[in-house]
Amino acid sequence: MRDIRQIIIQFVLLLSFSLVSMCLNAHTLIITEIMHSNVHGIMDDLNELPDSWVELYNPNNDTLSTIGWKIGTTSNVSLAYTLTDSVKIPPHGFHLVYCDKKKSGNHTNFRIKSDGASELYLFDANNQIADHVKIPSMLAPDISYGRIGEKTKSWHFLMHSTPLRANDTAFSDSLLGNPKFSTKGGLFKQPFYLKIQPGKRAPQGTIIRYTTNGSEPDETSPMVPDSIRIDKTTIIRAKQFADGWHSPISKTHSYIFHDREITLPVISLVSDSLLLYDTTKSREGVLSFDYSEEWSAAFRRPCNVEYFPKADSTSVINQMSEFRVGGNGSRFTPLKSLNLYASKRFSKKEFDYPFWKEKPTVRHNSSIQLRNSGQDCMYTHVRDAVCQHTFCPYVNLDYCACQPCICYINGKYYGVLNIRERSNDDFVKANHHPQKKFDQISNWKIIHAGNRNEFDRLVALYNAEPVNYDSLYQLIQMEEYINLQILNYIHMNVDFPGNNSILWKEQDSTGAQWKWIAKDLDYGLGYAYRDWVYKRSYLHHALRKEPFTEMWSNKEYQVKLFQVMMNNEKFKDEFIDRTTIYLGDFYTAERICTEIDSFVGLIKYEYPYMREHYPNLPVPNHSWETEILKTKEWIKGRVDYLPYDMQQFFQLGDTLSVTFQCQPQIQKRFKMNEIPLVTQSFKGKYYRNRELRISIEGSKGIWEIERQYGDSVVTERKEDAEAIVLTAEEGVKRVNVRFIQETGQREKGKAERKKRSRK
Repeated sequence: MRDIRQIIIQFVLLLSFSLVSMCLNAHTLIITEIMHSNVHGIMDDLNELPDSWVELYNPNNDTLSTIGWKIGTTSNVSLAYTLTDSVKIPPHGFHLVYCDKKKSGNHTNFRIKSDGASELYLFDANNQIADHVKIPSMLAPDISYGRIGEKTKSWHFLMHSTPLRANDTAFSDSLLGNPKFSTKGGLFKQPFYLKIQPGKRAPQGTIIRYTTNGSEPDETSPMVPDSIRIDKTTIIRAKQFADGWHSPISKTHSYIFHDREITLPVISLVSDSLLLYDTTKSREGVLSFDYSEEWSAAFRRPCNVEYFPKADSTSVINQMSEFRVGGNGSRFTPLKSLNLYASKRFSKKEFDYPFWKEKPTVRHNSSIQLRNSGQDCMYTHVRDAVCQHTFCPYVNLDYCACQPCICYINGKYYGVLNIRERSNDDFVKANHHPQKKFDQISNWKIIHAGNRNEFDRLVALYNAEPVNYDSLYQLIQMEEYINLQILNYIHMNVDFPGNNSILWKEQDSTGAQWKWIAKDLDYGLGYAYRDWVYKRSYLHHALRKEPFTEMWSNKEYQVKLFQVMMNNEKFKDEFIDRTTIYLGDFYTAERICTEIDSFVGLIKYEYPYMREHYPNLPVPNHSWETEILKTKEWIKGRVDYLPYDMQQFFQLGDTLSVTFQCQPQIQKRFKMNEIPLVTQSFKGKYYRNRELRISIEGSKGIWEIERQYGDSVVTERKEDAEAIVLTAEEGVKRVNVRFIQETGQREKGKAERKKRSRK
């Protein structure tokens, strides 16, 4: 029945051919083919697989230029994209327009909608509609919608896409489903037999073809046998084929036989080997780059992503996605960082899973990164994660969560990578505002989202003379900004502030402020200077104070905001107070060393195997264990040194030891100079010429202050006080403060004891 229908349609088309040709405007272009989602199809002039494309045809006997022509998704020509490249289309020739939001030359500012019906308008140089097509929802990726014959108005889903050539006359609006696998992908220890059978409602005569090398099955791929013995790591991609039916993208399952105990989640990426390793000009693979080549290239390639969170679990994610190399330094090494992108034009618009235990509500991620730990890849592999996790959650500073995993690519062991949140606009959407519009800027110049109008206003404000600090405090979430600076100061991260600086702000929101996201501290914890000297002043680097060395990350425009704010006494005092209080509260060397051990413990079984797998990677001239030990020694020295460093830099008074304890602990918050304490205790340094106020929030109580003068100790007691103020006069070496009891608790306790005694 289907064949008879196609014969009738083709006959009618031939009869109408001459009539339609006469109706075509002279010297015009027409749309002949549309690809909603180009996954395994054509490459463009940027060496990318463009998201979608539109084919234009010149039906005339004269050459036509695209100069001044426009293309858009509505009839409003003012909203259409102007083709800026001067392309001359020969008589009866074709031309492709790439719809990928690149907004340059032959690349439009929109994509073809894939999850619903849409329209497409082509306007000539006189802003007149030259052609108009109503586009149905995508049947499946890699299936184009085209005219049956270049000069007709009958459109269907073509059996074979035909970019830059005459359209195929075979068409079908029917789509097959996926085949049925007897065993889903997973992590295995014992061999088994796999059966792959036709899915539900598959027509009679359906054939299943498959591959094991990561390539997409086609009509030439082998047919699936009755069963397949799976006794080693194997990747299966299978697809159904039937005459007169379209086939969707293949279904992929990874069967992983890890040759040792699995102690981490496993992620499996599957892609055509050409898209991974090929180095020809037309199809350079994602993993083929090194730093000597065009390292700024960030082209994407399709891949299937499977995620197995536990050794005995099936996949919680199995979907087609895109990936590319992530990070600049990553191109130095064969173990590259990879960015993964979900897209509704493949299957799903996000990776819907809570990868990070400390952020259980963050599960709708449009993209994630598999990070190789950057510069720290073969040193500790944990520096960046430790720096962020041990500081940011305690001060409400946004940071990129981390989950180590074992990665396989096309069934081959790739190594230990960290599943990280990306710090771009996807982070803001996943953590804060999935629907709201916002501006986001990185490295003081790159626009990730929105526009730079408000950012330019901010820059003009802090470059003005005199500086209006009240306005700056209104525009910037200053507590976050101070905490971000302290984070990098503590860890001596000289890859900042010019690099890895991310700020964002809501649009069209009254009182919205610029906020900050911490990222990429792999230069911290002693990595930046391999002499392990912790006595270095980050403040000279970040404020360009002599002595300093100009680097890629402390150019004048990059540090200007910090310089300006440090000229403000309010900002400077809060920076000093917060740094000092954090170092005596939650950021102790003992706790950081424990956290280092915790992160090392996650990878300590698997990581040595990865180092053996990459014997040619640069490594320190000592063992991994020694590197970890040196990192701990560095942070111990650094935490102890920083109060002295601030004393010298800001010309403060001598330091003295201060301790504070609440005995016993109560469910109330304590503050030091209005900065909340995380631990209800403090053991650190403070400065003799600075006032220190310790308070209890919303209550009063009994305090005991003990001051040591040489060998003598003087004790003072204050009752019914909500705060005490310490001003250490000369001769005081140490001050100990104890909060003993809330006001009223003693009387309450006496009454209760008296009541019990009467009974």
